[in-house]
Amino acid sequence: MEEYIRSVFEAWAFRLRSLNDIRSNAIPVRTRVAVAKSRLTQHFSALAYTSDEGRFLKKIERESDLWAFLEGSAQIPAGFDGGVVFAERKYPSAKNVKVMFSRIGIDNIFDQISGRINADAEYRLESFNSIRTALAHANPPQLTYLDVKRNIKNVQDLVAAIDRILHKALSTTIGTTVW
Repeated sequence: MEEYIRSVFEAWAFRLRSLNDIRSNAIPVRTRVAVAKSRLTQHFSALAYTSDEGRFLKKIERESDLWAFLEGSAQIPAGFDGGVVFAERKYPSAKNVKVMFSRIGIDNIFDQISGRINADAEYRLESFNSIRTALAHANPPQLTYLDVKRNIKNVQDLVAAIDRILHKALSTTIGTTVW
């Protein structure tokens, strides 16, 4: 699942960058804010540590291209690779999935997935992850063939639902050309 998440956001960003005359308003507002956060955090941290306001202002001034990007009127920067969505959150825990989807403006991702699969999506994800973690740490649980088959189907259902939700969310601004 983590490779799917990484791949889909990278492919989305690549497709946006490849389209002519597409502005940053094609990127969800929260994603633009996450980009700004990733670029500005170090400057605010340095200010808090050094109290050197002059140096801080000079550094922020160098980030002035962010204002048009945040507003939605800038060209999509060459460095926009979708990584800001999954940065530091690639492992698909329920908490990380909530943060990633919040970064594209979806706050209720598990409610949406659950509605599509008619089951508790967060529980299914955590169940799969617990098996995955146990296997990774050489502590395999007792699983039957039917258990494995059911868990694979559950993850396939989760990914299919996420795919539909992402398609809808990421295509709303400029259509399916990004998909």
